Amino acid sequence: MSVRIDLKVDLEEATKHLEFVTAKVLRQAVARSINRTFTGLQSQVTQVIRRERLVDTRELPVSKIKERYLRSHGGRANASQSIDEMFAAISISDKHPSVRVFFAKRRSAGRSTTYPGAKLFSVRVRIMGRDMTLNDRTFWPVSRSGREWPILKRVSANPRAKLEKRFGPSFAYMMDKLGLVTELQDWANERLATEMSQNLDFYLKRGK
Repeated sequence: MSVRIDLKVDLEEATKHLEFVTAKVLRQAVARSINRTFTGLQSQVTQVIRRERLVDTRELPVSKIKERYLRSHGGRANASQSIDEMFAAISISDKHPSVRVFFAKRRSAGRSTTYPGAKLFSVRVRIMGRDMTLNDRTFWPVSRSGREWPILKRVSANPRAKLEKRFGPSFAYMMDKLGLVTELQDWANERLATEMSQNLDFYLKRGK
């Protein structure tokens, strides 16, 4: 299941400011705060992925992570909307990337009976900071020409059993398990509160 980081100003809390500002100024401040916080959150998510070394970004560049595994919701907030309509969010996908992007390394494991002549290698990976050798049904073949195959696994112990691509854990699972979703939501809440304070002041001064 995908996980999500939400940006939304509490309506009841926001309306308390109407004692000091107009409804228009309040809508402008909320829209600007959500948009600026959302821009920062997009960068923060990728920084956390790099910091925790969840995947090898040489194999799966950040641009591809954004394209395949992060999704934006809500669009750009604007002051013509009601405060209750203004929101933004980033969802982190539950799709599973190839196990190859988890710092995969080869170890010699003989030759393939399914792909004649192809050398087989067992696979060593690092997942969520833990180094492990994948079980003996997992192989990383290389053909005689040197062409690399995907990392594969047998569906059963039968050496002639069907082979499937081997995948690692999803970003949603890893980031939730490591407490990174909570960390990012806390960062977003704190940043949004700071932006609200600064932007209310910004629009009040600009209106003078």
